[in-house]
Amino acid sequence: MSWGDFMILQSLAGLPAFLLYFVVAGVLITAYMFVYTWITPHDEFELITHNKPGAAISLGLSMIGFALPMTSAIGHANDVVDMAIWGVVALVVQIIAYYLARIPMRDLSARIAAGESLGHDARADHDRCQRRRTDRFGGQPS
Repeated sequence: MSWGDFMILQSLAGLPAFLLYFVVAGVLITAYMFVYTWITPHDEFELITHNKPGAAISLGLSMIGFALPMTSAIGHANDVVDMAIWGVVALVVQIIAYYLARIPMRDLSARIAAGESLGHDARADHDRCQRRRTDRFGGQPS
């Protein structure tokens, strides 16, 4: 057996642990998505299928907000149980963050359902851009 073969086998020795962490992280992300979509008054997936960008943006950003602490938990955990505990903590913290975000914006779900994204009405922004293009270049917008 050559030195290169030995290095490959040594690297692959961590594969079972990687797969275990990967599967548990997948279960935690699925659990987070289930809880998040259950507590929000609007149906994110229905809004996304109806081209409401605010729903996709809020769901995606909340998932990133959950995934970042999960990444840290995976990197710093002593074992998979420790990672799972911190994953549940991250889930609870992210749900609390959602409710805190609703304090200053009580109509957050209604605004997302209406198609707003990042505090803007996407359709109004599109129409405004089309008017600017028409004014600048004359004629019909392309």
